[in-house]
Amino acid sequence: MGRPIPYTLYMGKDGFKMTAFEFMVAAFYALVGVVCLSVAVVIAYAVVVGIYRGLKGGGHRGRK
Repeated sequence: MGRPIPYTLYMGKDGFKMTAFEFMVAAFYALVGVVCLSVAVVIAYAVVVGIYRGLKGGGHRGRK
C-alpha cells in the first residue's frame, strides 16, 4: 500500500508542489491581507479628511 499521495494542484519547473489544503490556506491569508490593506486605506482616508475639515476653518454653522 504505502503512503497516499496528496492531490497536487500545481507543479512548476522547480518541482514545487501544493496540496489543495495548502492552496486554501494561502488563499485565506491572501484574502486577509487584502482586507487588512483595505481597512488601513479607509482609516487613512478618514484621518486625512478629518484633518482637512479641522484645519479648513470657517463655516461653523451647526456647531455650538
